[in-house]
Amino acid sequence: MARELIENGTLAVSELATNAYRLAEGLDPCTRTVSPELWIWARSYPHQALVVTVFDGYQTPPPQETGSALWAEHGRGLNIVAAVSSSWGSHPSRARFTSPPVIGKAVWFTLPLPPTWRHRTRIADPRRTAVQLHALLAARGIGGIIRKDARAVSLVSVPCGLNIRVQPTTFTLNDTNGVTIRRPLVDLHDLAELVVQRTEEITP
Repeated sequence: MARELIENGTLAVSELATNAYRLAEGLDPCTRTVSPELWIWARSYPHQALVVTVFDGYQTPPPQETGSALWAEHGRGLNIVAAVSSSWGSHPSRARFTSPPVIGKAVWFTLPLPPTWRHRTRIADPRRTAVQLHALLAARGIGGIIRKDARAVSLVSVPCGLNIRVQPTTFTLNDTNGVTIRRPLVDLHDLAELVVQRTEEITP
């Protein structure tokens, strides 16, 4: 990865982490939950990108960019993230490193991966991949998951109404609104995070 991208990523992580810690400092100590968490993984869809996420355990409104100039002393954090990354956003999520997992929000950004990064189409036993997905979701506190295996396909059903078909090369997610989302198997962690996000958005 080019030095400029590494520097941009370092700057963006610093801004998101600072925002998360400032949020914690501004809350009543009795309401503080967990320390911020840093998550990083590569994904191949819709394009090759490094996904960098800072999670905080607070169900506060999603952050917004401000009108502050990039050189301003305060209020510029997300403006900087937007300026140095390919994309950014936030969504409800659950902690990865606490037990039981705390519900909060994930603020993320992406950086392009270099052309030399090439993912190989992963062909795997659907049963084994379904077991991995089940384990990732269970570790995030999602219970009541049902897994059914058949020849060349497995089905993972989440109580909130999400169904994920696992085939030798792809995941296919169908939600209660009839939306269909497909992902390659190499994007296992990205797919698991999407399921956690949808679970929090759907669950009242």
